[in-house]
Amino acid sequence: MTDETNGIDGFAEIRCPACSATYRVDRDKLGQTARCRCGNKFEAHETSDLDEGVYTIENAPAAPAGVPSSVPIVACARHPEVSAVFSCAACGAAMCPTCKFTAANGLAVCPDCASTPSRMVSSTRKKLAWWATGLCGFSLLSLVLLISWGASAGDRPLSSTEDAMIGLAGIMGCFPQLVGVGLAFGAVRWRGPNIPVIWVSLVMNVVVFSGWAFLAILGTFMDA
Repeated sequence: MTDETNGIDGFAEIRCPACSATYRVDRDKLGQTARCRCGNKFEAHETSDLDEGVYTIENAPAAPAGVPSSVPIVACARHPEVSAVFSCAACGAAMCPTCKFTAANGLAVCPDCASTPSRMVSSTRKKLAWWATGLCGFSLLSLVLLISWGASAGDRPLSSTEDAMIGLAGIMGCFPQLVGVGLAFGAVRWRGPNIPVIWVSLVMNVVVFSGWAFLAILGTFMDA
């Protein structure tokens, strides 16, 4: 059976008998009790078969076993006259089949999110990237101070106090750097969209972490 009302196979047009609002729904939902935005509940039938005043919630037949007794109708965000059958994986907007776009990671997204990749990056990922950048900056400052301190000391032997302070500075710089690397990698989606701050955070953390690793290896050889 094809849908002659709206020209789309698999969908049928229904009308609320209370406010005359029309919706397009999946054909497998016909016969179930639908809920209109006006609050009225009625049995979902094609518009051509609808007899106003008959299919109200009071005299609607019971839904078949295993079928929900009420089918909430959610309109498409861009096409209010069409029933939504998807929701955007990025912003949660209701979508009809026409508005569905598939992102690089296979997720269904709305046209706005598909055209603006930054909208597909969650606030959590953005926070992770900014925290990783801040920790990397603190670690970089510690690394520069540590190298400057070692260069100023030259070949003279360090006192026990200076040795302890250098060790403390190293710990204070390395620990935030390790956390920053973890946060930076946590913010990246290799198959999904990434805003510039995520990539900048990742590159900065990898470079600074490499600096700490090189300094640790150099110190090991110098002590040997």
